[in-house]
Amino acid sequence: MAKKSRRTSKEPQRNDPAITPADALDAALREQYPELVSDDLARLAACWSIIQTETARAEGRQEAQPSSQAECERLYRMSHDFKGHAGSYGYPLASVIAESICQLLKEGALATSAGRIALDRRIKGLQFVIKERVSGDADETTKNIVAALYMN
Repeated sequence: MAKKSRRTSKEPQRNDPAITPADALDAALREQYPELVSDDLARLAACWSIIQTETARAEGRQEAQPSSQAECERLYRMSHDFKGHAGSYGYPLASVIAESICQLLKEGALATSAGRIALDRRIKGLQFVIKERVSGDADETTKNIVAALYMN
């Protein structure tokens, strides 16, 4: 007689009658989230790169406005979008990091070297969390790594 395996996971099984089609779709979207937002993440990184380049040029000329307002607003909008949808797709840590990027931009972080370093770390943290699929309640080690990456 074959021994029945016990379910050790609290996740419902695919053939579980308690799973609705909506639950299955939700799980599939959560799994695909990094692929779904990869282009957006690349655009956010490209925008940040433009801001960094413009800022370096402006500092060389000692201009008061270190980067284009349009690119700053674009970076804010993209970060705000990640703040909104990352948590909905099971990436609450990404949502927190994106919210932090928005807050720094509101506070004028681009005006100082320390602020730009903080933004850079958070943007790298956001990329890490999504690319490495740090979803749900991340374990303590992952949280500590990400915290070290994006904290001042």
